[in-house]
Amino acid sequence: MVSLADKVRKAKRGPDLQNPCGPTIAGEFMVLDDVLDRLVVDADVRLAFQTAHPLSR
Repeated sequence: MVSLADKVRKAKRGPDLQNPCGPTIAGEFMVLDDVLDRLVVDADVRLAFQTAHPLSR
């Protein structure tokens, strides 16, 4: 889940998360993929904002 969240946050895709699913849950993955596509809209803008405002302690 952490890897998935990081990939969504960065709008990156990789076979490491898609290939292990296999055909058994391919339909469910496609639904999840559609939801994630909506979440990653403007990911580059959000990442640029986060980079411009780093947390400092």
